[in-house]
Amino acid sequence: MVKIGYFNRPILRGRDIKKYCYDFADLYLINTHNGIKEKGIKPVRIDDYPAIKKHLDSHLPQLEKRQDKGDSVYNLRNCAYIEDFSKQKIIWIELADKGRFAIDILDNFLTLNGTFIMTGNDLEFICAVLNNPITSWHFNTFCISSGVGTNQWRELYVRNLLIPNIPIEKRITVLKFMKEINDLERAKKDYKIKTNELNMLIYNLFELNKEEIQYIELQ
Repeated sequence: MVKIGYFNRPILRGRDIKKYCYDFADLYLINTHNGIKEKGIKPVRIDDYPAIKKHLDSHLPQLEKRQDKGDSVYNLRNCAYIEDFSKQKIIWIELADKGRFAIDILDNFLTLNGTFIMTGNDLEFICAVLNNPITSWHFNTFCISSGVGTNQWRELYVRNLLIPNIPIEKRITVLKFMKEINDLERAKKDYKIKTNELNMLIYNLFELNKEEIQYIELQ
C-alpha cells in the first residue's frame, strides 16, 4: 500500500537508532513530496496547507535558490526510492564503533546522509546477524575507519558482510528471539539477556568454537 501521500511523516535521527530497536522522539517531517508521475501520484500542493505556506513564504528567497526543487519551490525533488520508506526495512547509521542495526515497520523517514535503509526479504534474520559481534569483527578487517574511534558503515561496505545461508526452518528460533527483544524494548524492559542468547545462537550458525567466540567478544 502506497503511503507517500502522508503529509506529516515520523522521522528518526541517527542518535535514535539502537541495536534491534530505536527510540522515537516524537519528531515529524513536513513531506512536501513531488509525487511519482509514472504511478499517477501527484505532488503535494502547498496551497492545501496555508499555515505551512505562510511560514515557508517568509523564507522564499532561500527556497528559490534551492538546486533540489520539485515542481515548485515548496516541493522536494523527485526521490526514486520514496516508497521504500513505507516498507519494512533495516535502518542504520554510518558512523558507529560496532554494528547498530534496527528493524523499522512504521513508515519512518530518516535524517542526514549518514543514515541508510535496506529493504527486501528475511530482514529480521539479516538484522540479527548484522548486530552480532562477529559481524563487527569481520567489518573491521576491510572497512574504512573514521579516524575518531568509529567505522564508516557505508552501504558499499555493508553489502560485503557475510550472512549464513541456512534453511528457513533453522531461522525460526532467530526470529523468535527478535520478536522477544522488540517486545521487551516496547515494554521498556531490559533485553540484554535475550541479546546475549541470540548472539550465542548466531555464533553456532557460524560454527564457532568456544575459543573463537571469546576472541570475537574481546575485540
